[in-house]
Amino acid sequence: MLRMIPGPNVLLTALTTVLFLGLPDSLAGQDSPPVVPSLYRQLAEAADGYRTGKETFFIAMPTPPHDVRGPFASRDEAHRAAATAGRRFAVYGPFIASRDSIPRRGSELVSVSLRFRTNRGDSVVQINPREVDALFFSLSSVDKFMIPYYVQVRGLDYASRLRNQIIAFGSGPTCHWARTLPCRIDMTGVQPLPADSMKGGDRNQRN
Repeated sequence: MLRMIPGPNVLLTALTTVLFLGLPDSLAGQDSPPVVPSLYRQLAEAADGYRTGKETFFIAMPTPPHDVRGPFASRDEAHRAAATAGRRFAVYGPFIASRDSIPRRGSELVSVSLRFRTNRGDSVVQINPREVDALFFSLSSVDKFMIPYYVQVRGLDYASRLRNQIIAFGSGPTCHWARTLPCRIDMTGVQPLPADSMKGGDRNQRN
């Protein structure tokens, strides 16, 4: 559940506080586009994926499906990304997500190895846990944990198309990028699941 707090544009998610310290920049000299609730949800979730206590910026389209991209460490870097995105992207930020309060106990997870076996032999793919923060090894786990999340953040139509694409992909883990994007893993590495590009639009996503 995402709600706005009166005052300096503070976004709250269920797990952490995300401070939105700026207004969206203008698009090609036009007035700043309105920030609809569905975009606030996606920006807050994306910023929440980077709980560093430092400022981050994102780019996104003002209207659904928004296609939030980032994070970027500076406004200038975000503007350069928006200029090359090829569509009507605006810059949003800065955001600050509070640091995780879980203490480290003398060790740090730096890599996860997945071993794939085929008729030609084994192949190992290395996963960066700072980028991929969840792995799903069955459709049951996708239905329990991944699909409900995307229904909340992106809408029912998007989540339904995403599930169909996961089924079409077949065997192999499904994953979640920390920047709030679904992904898949095969022997070539981590690949996005571009549900935004599938037919049907986000008809069930509320503004």
